[in-house]
Amino acid sequence: MADMNQNDASPVGKASLLDSVTKFAAVLGSLVALGQAASTWIEGMYKAATEQEKTQREVALADIKERSKLAESYLHLILAKETPIDGRAILFSALGELEGHPLRTWARQRYELYMRYNSELSEAYKAQSEAAQHANKADGLVNSLEAEIATLNVQIKQNMDNPEKAADLQQHRIAKSSELAKARAVQTVAVVTVEAAQATIGRSARSDPTILVPVTNLAAAITSLSGKVDVALLKSIFPEGAGKNIEDSVQYLQAALQEFKISDPRMVATIVGTIAVETPNFEAYEESATLAARYEGRANLGNTEPGDGVKFRGRGYLGLTGRANYRNMSERLGLGTRLVDAPDDAKSPEVASRVLVAWFVDRQERFHLPSIGTTSRRRVAW
Repeated sequence: MADMNQNDASPVGKASLLDSVTKFAAVLGSLVALGQAASTWIEGMYKAATEQEKTQREVALADIKERSKLAESYLHLILAKETPIDGRAILFSALGELEGHPLRTWARQRYELYMRYNSELSEAYKAQSEAAQHANKADGLVNSLEAEIATLNVQIKQNMDNPEKAADLQQHRIAKSSELAKARAVQTVAVVTVEAAQATIGRSARSDPTILVPVTNLAAAITSLSGKVDVALLKSIFPEGAGKNIEDSVQYLQAALQEFKISDPRMVATIVGTIAVETPNFEAYEESATLAARYEGRANLGNTEPGDGVKFRGRGYLGLTGRANYRNMSERLGLGTRLVDAPDDAKSPEVASRVLVAWFVDRQERFHLPSIGTTSRRRVAW
């Protein structure tokens, strides 16, 4: 057995083992060489990726710098006083398109604001045009009525010896005065609208649009507030017996509130409250001659002529009293000497309403808008 085992370890077996080892070594060498090559390739790829990332960062940074520089230019132009509003809007729009810029959202908001106020500006021009047409018509009507009333004033004086004719002319004058009161109200609202539109347009031309205000706010407030002082409201305040007087006279009170630009509810409350205290039946009253005798010779009321006490007795919703007050209020209302020449007109609803509202408007600061009921059946003796 031992001889047989020795015979098996032949030269051929040795050669085969050596060949296997050689091949293994070759394969191992190839694997090592391949690993080195792979490492070199990976390192190359990493360096390439790093360079690409670096390049991208540099490009991105350059882009940011470029956009920042562009944004800086936009802002410089936006803040420049000589840049027109339309130009600012375009610049805000452009700045709002810069991707990733921190001011992008702000710029878009500003652009939207400009566009909104641009729409308001268009409305302002439209309102100005329409209101100017109304104002022109109202001016023409007011001038025409004032001329008619001036003629009637002269005719009434000419017929001083014809009481019947004078009384007829006086009724005609009262009717024309009623038309005049309404025309003045329309005129005032139209003028307020024109002024508001001009102010809006003027601000737009020289300033940032954020200070613009809606064109029709004041005019709308005036008409809305006067419209609320209607028959239903007044009947809920005054006793049932005042219903007919309210229906006949409310239109003149509304017109007076518009004419004198009343937009504060507290002022309306004061005016209506004064009527409720002075004349609970909503009637433009007249003091009796007996009570009026106490005003005779009162120099502080301007009663310098015999009979002035009774002639210029308390009339209207407020109790206008004394020659001087009749004269001053007549001039204040643009009536010339009418209330001095015909003091009875002070109790006609359209004149009484204008006297009352004008009186409070002229003393608004002094009274600090007094609350309802602060008057107590007193005459207006200034």
